[in-house]
Amino acid sequence: ALVPPVGFVYVDIVSLKHGNDMYLQPVPPRLVGMTFASACHLFPEAVVCGLRTAKHGETVAPTKESLIPDGSYVLQDGDQLVMFARNAMAAERWHPSTTAALPQWSGESCRRVDDIMTTEEQLKLGPTVDGPIVVLVVGWPADCPNFLQYMDTYLASGSTVHVLSPFP
Repeated sequence: ALVPPVGFVYVDIVSLKHGNDMYLQPVPPRLVGMTFASACHLFPEAVVCGLRTAKHGETVAPTKESLIPDGSYVLQDGDQLVMFARNAMAAERWHPSTTAALPQWSGESCRRVDDIMTTEEQLKLGPTVDGPIVVLVVGWPADCPNFLQYMDTYLASGSTVHVLSPFP
């Protein structure tokens, strides 16, 4: 079940109302070889929420495995951290850990991505969906009514769409 206050946290994070922007920040050289979960705790003025991986030194298109990697993923040279921060300086600023070992993250909350994506990285819609799903739409673009009509065509019967927006 979706708890509305949690959804409004997402709206707050991705809105520009508070000055937060999304940044793709190259992994600092000193963090190469560190796990993704450990690196997430080293940016006091930013929220690290994903990763864009590199293969053979070239950044590749994100996949479900790379955008939200397992916490044990080891950062490579050329990887980019996906983060929210107030400005570029805050996104670049990190501090070495001075705490004891960090708790292990299982990644369980992200495992359901497999339930809604095909092996070709496409959303499972229409007849390929295994029953109703819950969809969260963050924001209200001008064409949202049309978007909702298209969703109605593709979502399985009984699916629920939650729209989180400060606009009616």
